[in-house]
Amino acid sequence: MKVSYVAQFFSRSTAAAVQMCVNLDILPVEALTTAWFLNFVNDWFDAVNARHKEAAQFQCQVVAATQAMGEMLDVIKDLAFDGKKTWKPIQAGIQLSTSVALQLSQEVMSTHSCRIS
Repeated sequence: MKVSYVAQFFSRSTAAAVQMCVNLDILPVEALTTAWFLNFVNDWFDAVNARHKEAAQFQCQVVAATQAMGEMLDVIKDLAFDGKKTWKPIQAGIQLSTSVALQLSQEVMSTHSCRIS
């Protein structure tokens, strides 16, 4: 699998293109839900792949990354594919990886007293 292709698809640029198509009446207004989802997945992906201190999670403040991961946990549990409430492997994978990232960051911060400098 090419992660770079997926990251390009689930991006703010793709979401903006969908929004523009809705504004130009090329797509129906319901496509705005897809634009929201593309932005949502983009924010979560950025959060779990944070490589700079500014985007990292810290114990003394809730940053956008922590919020995006928490929101993903809420959304993924209720996600339905084809209108069916059958649990899919992608949901388990996202829930597991996101939960572990949040718990690991909390453990490291509490054990090593990590703070924003």
